[in-house]
Amino acid sequence: MSWEKAETVHRRFSLASWVVTAGICCAGTASAQERQTTQPSAAQQESPPLREIGGRLVSSGETVVVKGELDEPPRASSIATKVETPLLETPRSVTIIDRQTLDDMSAINITQGHDYSVGITPQDERGPAFARGFPVDFYDLRRDGLRTYSWSVREPVALDRIQYLRGPASVLYGDGSPGALINLVLNKPMPVRRIDISGSAGSPGLGRLSADATGPLNANRSVRYRLIASGEWLENGFDNGERRFTIFPSLAVDVGSRSTLTFDTEIYRQRGRNYRHTVPATEDAQRGDFTGYPWDFSVAAPEDGWSGGNVSPGVRLDMGLGRQTSLHIAGRYTRIDGDLDLQALIGLSPDGGTALRYHYREISTWDEYQSDAFATTTARTGSIEHKLVGGIEAGVSTTDSQIGFGPAAPLDIDNPEYGPPPSAPELAPTRFNVTRVGFYATDQMRLWRNVTVVPGLRWSHIDVDDKVAATRTGATESASTKSLVSPSIGVVVLPRAWFSLYSSYTQGFEPPVPGQYLENGLAPALSENWSIEAGAKADLMGPRLSVTGAGFRIRRTNVPEPDARGFYRQIGEGESHGLELEAIGALTPGLTTRAGYAWTRTEITRDTLGATGRELPNAPRHKANLWVRYRFARYAVRGLMVAAGVVHESDRFTNRDNAITAPAYTRFDASSSWPLPSRRLTLGVVAENLTNLRYVRSGAGGVLFAGPPRRLAVMMTSSF
Repeated sequence: MSWEKAETVHRRFSLASWVVTAGICCAGTASAQERQTTQPSAAQQESPPLREIGGRLVSSGETVVVKGELDEPPRASSIATKVETPLLETPRSVTIIDRQTLDDMSAINITQGHDYSVGITPQDERGPAFARGFPVDFYDLRRDGLRTYSWSVREPVALDRIQYLRGPASVLYGDGSPGALINLVLNKPMPVRRIDISGSAGSPGLGRLSADATGPLNANRSVRYRLIASGEWLENGFDNGERRFTIFPSLAVDVGSRSTLTFDTEIYRQRGRNYRHTVPATEDAQRGDFTGYPWDFSVAAPEDGWSGGNVSPGVRLDMGLGRQTSLHIAGRYTRIDGDLDLQALIGLSPDGGTALRYHYREISTWDEYQSDAFATTTARTGSIEHKLVGGIEAGVSTTDSQIGFGPAAPLDIDNPEYGPPPSAPELAPTRFNVTRVGFYATDQMRLWRNVTVVPGLRWSHIDVDDKVAATRTGATESASTKSLVSPSIGVVVLPRAWFSLYSSYTQGFEPPVPGQYLENGLAPALSENWSIEAGAKADLMGPRLSVTGAGFRIRRTNVPEPDARGFYRQIGEGESHGLELEAIGALTPGLTTRAGYAWTRTEITRDTLGATGRELPNAPRHKANLWVRYRFARYAVRGLMVAAGVVHESDRFTNRDNAITAPAYTRFDASSSWPLPSRRLTLGVVAENLTNLRYVRSGAGGVLFAGPPRRLAVMMTSSF
């Protein structure tokens, strides 16, 4: 489903965007007109374009020659430093799931990317996860480096790549999980006309259509567009008959020779019968035996349902201010709405034949206003070279929720009769705003040829205004404010050009997350964390293979833990330490691998309810992943791609009392694609959970969150 080699010359276009897109677009070749475009001058070749800034792809005023290389592992990223930096010289652990890998997997949600990122363990199919022992919630997802809260399945169709920055990221990105930050990098408009249309169908009840159109709108390609859309339906008991639709229009306008203004909007809607698939945490289930419970059984009645989605417009200005300095301004507004009216699982009756249920009702709206403006420059003080970044980040999050619980009739799991809907429960409001502002600065100081020190500092002000608490106390409002300083320091030593040693210390913090509430309706307290990380990186075999090894230790206060009803309780303090190893790249021409292993040990170090000494919830001791792809380059099967993957997670406790265990599992995946001789049509097949294993991702209360059953699909893609 890709070009083995694409070559085109274009003006004012991101090198990174075209490299990745050329690598993953469905089979096709550049037209003769595109191949014959005038070659750039030597001066232009010597002035490389900006490729990635602040976790997003940007445009360039330079003319560049671009060649796609399918087997080349990612070499640089801006997610850890705000300016594009070689991963070998980045004092943090970073994983990048590129578009090629997402296409090979035929990914329908970003959770499939989590599976093949070292140490990232999905919570369920909607996008949240766990990293280094701590939850990475919906609020820890970023879109092009900007905060974007979302509580539903994240559609990957418009993504160029997914970036995982492990450890706290507060210095550059403000509050967030100490485990990791996940950044969704969006595709950008291209200067060459192209249309890709794809369709897939399979079991259980899967259907999907997508389209991607891009190109210039004027003769000199200074105005470019892109329109991406997809629709999906999942007619099966596990996915509860979900429907998903997304449309993503974007426009890039060059303003002068070195500045680009970009607009984009995502409109995403979905609905289904139940929110997520759960199974009871019986003794058999905790041993990995799920035969006593119907796997696709839905506790929600046919008339139950939920709907939700988001609208997320954004604007970015990337401006060159001379050869050494640039300014980058970005803003995004996200509105999310959710309407849930369904019956959910509590557990099983003692005889194991009856599902005990409750009625859940929620009407919620979230609004997120987020902005980030920063400048970058390079300078020298004597023999020391500096790469300076300074910026201001500000935003407001508003939450308006009404949530109610009520009784629901038990249900025979073998012969369900759903009966009339239960009475509407009384709804309790939860409303609060989080206002944040932060000033940050970092400096990549190259002290000697092979030693770089990266200090960073952030001052943050957080204001949490709980509207409901204000009415309960009789005051006009109930607000808490806090100002704090978050430092970081990193050191990178390169004994050889292909080998580096690094270490870092980082402090972070988290205010209450919109959508997380204590049982009394109040927001959880702000938590603080710190992390120490050290490791080694190497570019091997030519260098076709990138290898990273890391060790870490993290401590976090006021750790929130979800219960089965969706509320949160706070553990006093938790910590984790562990080791991670990852290898990405080509073993031989055509044969690529993505392998990872993580060992994590967690402990609750302080807890008022007696959980001290136990392990943190949903943190597996071992996680391993392997994805291998081979593309034939000769003979009658030239272009044929075959890939296979395996993911293993050890057992883990789902609650802080460590009384319930989610059992270990090992899942196998496979895929294949073949461009037909016309090079305009590609056929493919994908098998997720090849052996149809019954397994669970995580759990809360007395229920476990199930992983998807086997999904077999045939795909057809056309490019023109």
